[in-house]
Formats: sequence, C-alpha cells, structure tokens
Amino acid sequence: MKTINRTLILETAERLIEQQGMRKTSLSQVAKELGVSHAALYKYFADKEELWTSLAFGWLNKELEAVFQFDPQPYDSKVKLLHDWLWTLTSSKKNAYDANQKMFKLYTTYIDDNPIVLAEHLHELTEKISELLQHPERTDINAILEAFAVFSAPSFAHSWDSHLQDRFENVWNLLVPGITERLEK
Repeated sequence: MKTINRTLILETAERLIEQQGMRKTSLSQVAKELGVSHAALYKYFADKEELWTSLAFGWLNKELEAVFQFDPQPYDSKVKLLHDWLWTLTSSKKNAYDANQKMFKLYTTYIDDNPIVLAEHLHELTEKISELLQHPERTDINAILEAFAVFSAPSFAHSWDSHLQDRFENVWNLLVPGITERLEK
C-alpha cells in the first residue's frame, strides 16, 4: 500500500475539486487517486466533513495570508491601520472568489455555512485585528467586523463587483467617526 499523509490527501482532494467540482468529488475518488483504500483515509480524517473542512481552512488561510501577515509597523494611526487591514481582508476574499470559485464554494459550504467552524474563523480574524490595534475590547472589534461583513462574507460574493472599493469607502466614511472615537479613547 502506498504511503500517504494528511498533506498528500488534502493536495489530492484539492486537485480533484478544482478539476471536477466539490459535488462530484468523493472520498472514494480521493483514495483511488492516491492508490489506497477508502478506509485508509479514515486514519487521517474522521469523515468527509472533517477532510473538506480541513481543506477549506487550509485554502482560506493561504488566500488570507496578507491578512494574517499584515505589518502594523508603517502605521502611526490605528484608524488608518484598521482601514487598510479591512481593505486587505476585502480584497483577499474577492481575489479568492475570482481566482477559484470551486474552492470558494468549498469554503462557503464547510466554513461559512457551519456556525461552529465559522465562529473559529471569525475568532481568528478578531484576534488578529485586536492584536494589531492593541485594542482588547472584543465587542468593538466584533461590531466592526459585522459592519464590514458585506465586503468579506461569502454570501455577499455575488455583489463584489467593480464598484466594491467605492462601496467599501462609502461605508468606511460613514462609520469612521465612531470608529475613531472607540479606537482613540
């Protein structure tokens, strides 16, 4: 039997999803592609949902690398830092949607449509921006993320058109007085 590991399974599953879509890709196909039995995959993943969720998170983390590697050093203003971080999040999600709709669909199904897994993703985003802003008030951070969800939540991807940045800036300009007050206190 061929030697496999989590990484090889995930890479194979991603390649199959990109070739034929999520709905047409099964665990049996992944196993066949790897030259192993279907049961061999269960040594690494409890079920199909765990495999697809792991794949979706891995893909999303690659797509959001600029968000999680955001450098706060050039900023002397928390407000400007927040603006640029939110725009980085927005443009990263749009780019991910535009570049690979099959994997974006996997992300939508296994992260965004799963309240427990979505909470984990939102927690990661909240922790990152809280760290960057050195702002421990999580209710403020959560409110900001909720206000800008239309620019990053997959359910709104159909509206991410050529006017996305204009719409983002309009919302930002409307909310910036309150954001400034909360971040500068």
